[in-house]
Amino acid sequence: FFFFFFFQAEDGIRDLVRSRGLGDVYKRQVVVSIMYYALSLLLFASLTACVVADPGVVRNSTSEREYTVCSTCKVKRPPRARHCALCQACVLNMDHHCPWIGNCIGLGNHKLFLLFCLYASLTCFLQALVLLPRLVQAVRLVGSND
Repeated sequence: FFFFFFFQAEDGIRDLVRSRGLGDVYKRQVVVSIMYYALSLLLFASLTACVVADPGVVRNSTSEREYTVCSTCKVKRPPRARHCALCQACVLNMDHHCPWIGNCIGLGNHKLFLLFCLYASLTCFLQALVLLPRLVQAVRLVGSND
């Protein structure tokens, strides 16, 4: 889906060079392209941060609190920690193991994961808004040929 906007921006710039002026359509294309690339940059930055961030892996603790011992990795862990079978570690406030980032979602990267989901949703929404007029135009064209 990233290639579509790259080619759309390229067509808009080519048309701009041909016409030697900025009409309303071209201004809109430039604004949408800038918004798309900004959202894509934020999306990839949050994805990278989420992949690299420590999800909150439990280290062996010497505290005398109500810790339990994990039956798999034999580490003392707080009550809200769970063992991840894929990562082979206990994670604080583990939500799930996400296959898209290849990491657990836990206390350390939950906010980053939510930002990643937000930026992905906004990017898809922007793409849908850009594609909707072309889809309507194509449906009308097919309907007029019948």
